[in-house]
Amino acid sequence: MFTLLDSRRGRNCSGPSRREFLRVGSLALGGLSLPGLLAARAAAAAAGKYLQDKSVVPLLVQALEDDHAYVRSCAALGLGRLRAVETRERLTTVMEEDWDQTVRSRAKEALERITQP
Repeated sequence: MFTLLDSRRGRNCSGPSRREFLRVGSLALGGLSLPGLLAARAAAAAAGKYLQDKSVVPLLVQALEDDHAYVRSCAALGLGRLRAVETRERLTTVMEEDWDQTVRSRAKEALERITQP
C-alpha cells in the first residue's frame, strides 16, 4: 500500500486536505487480495474434483508450471482425479524435478491414480 501526499502543507477549515488521506492498495483494487487470488487459482486447478470434463486437462497441465507450489500441487491432484493418461510423462517430470516436496508427492499420487485399473 502506498500513500499519496499533497505537496502543499496547507490545511482547510475542516482539517487535513483530502490528498493527505488518499491511499491505494494495489492488490485490493477490485476487491482481490493475494490470498484470494491464490485460493481462486488453486480452486481452478483442483476443478477436476468436481468436473469430469477432460477439456480442462490442458489448463491443468499449464497450471503445473505456476509460480506457486500450492497451485501446482492442486493441478497434479486434479489430473490424477481425471485419470488423464496423456499427462503421465509430464507428471513424471514434475515428480522428479519440482523443487517443492508437496508438489512431487501430489504428482506421485496422481500417477498412481492414473495407473490404477
